[in-house]
Amino acid sequence: MQSLLDRASILCRTNMQNGSERQWRKATRRSQRTRRSPGFSSGGADSTPFTSSTSACTSACSGRWPRTGADRQGLAAHLGLHAAYVEVWCKTAYGLEILDADDAGKYRLAPYFDVILASPTHPRYLGGYVRLGTEVAAEDFHRCREAFRTGSVKPFQGRGDHFNQAIAESTQGLQVVTAKKILPGLAGLADKLAAGGAILEIGCGTGNFLLQVAKAFPKARCAGVDIDDDSLAQARQRCRRRG
Repeated sequence: MQSLLDRASILCRTNMQNGSERQWRKATRRSQRTRRSPGFSSGGADSTPFTSSTSACTSACSGRWPRTGADRQGLAAHLGLHAAYVEVWCKTAYGLEILDADDAGKYRLAPYFDVILASPTHPRYLGGYVRLGTEVAAEDFHRCREAFRTGSVKPFQGRGDHFNQAIAESTQGLQVVTAKKILPGLAGLADKLAAGGAILEIGCGTGNFLLQVAKAFPKARCAGVDIDDDSLAQARQRCRRRG
């Protein structure tokens, strides 16, 4: 039986031509290499500033200079960052094939990396996984020695908005695919939801998936439960904002 992730991956690839599929696979391998590379996204207790700067650089390359490219001075000035560090970042990302460069020294994101690293609402966005590893999992790894020695625990719940947002961002693409592709493909489910049927999500977090279901099936009755009060508070706020 196929897992949910397998089905999502298959559905995302259905309409791709062979050439585009090869490029996607190459870009995905690059992104996986990015997560493993200590020079780009090494985990650590104080990795948040670096991850934030990386996100800002990739977003700027995607948004402001998608075709013409940007040199390190222009990118640093636009983001208010130190030019020498931006140059190191650009050269590292170029070495990992995340950025392309021309003879004039201008950088731009390699094909499809605007989606993979700079488009949080796209199903193929992987930036959330990078953030989850550097800003969340790394801290848990540092706690392991103390936990093995003393038996201390760090519950999943009660970690605050920053943690909840990182979790939500890392799974957002899968939630979009599930709401728009997988659920409608289950026999009889789409008709029931379209007619006002109910759906309950156990472990709803900040409510991303339920909002996607509500968007896809406006008449459906959506409810969620979660062990974390902070996540539920965010979910309620988001539901009120969406009406």
